[in-house]
Amino acid sequence: MPTLAEVRAFISELPDVVSVAALQEAATNRLIQLDAAKRPVIRSCVKSSL
Repeated sequence: MPTLAEVRAFISELPDVVSVAALQEAATNRLIQLDAAKRPVIRSCVKSSL
């Protein structure tokens, strides 16, 4: 696992804002995946009128 300093160095060498944004999006998606197992399942309380 890279250190914070290594991550910062990598980000500082990205060529443009679009690259930084793509990295942020990828990181966000990964955090959502890692957190998915810990999120509660919200079920609807609306009863069917069948």
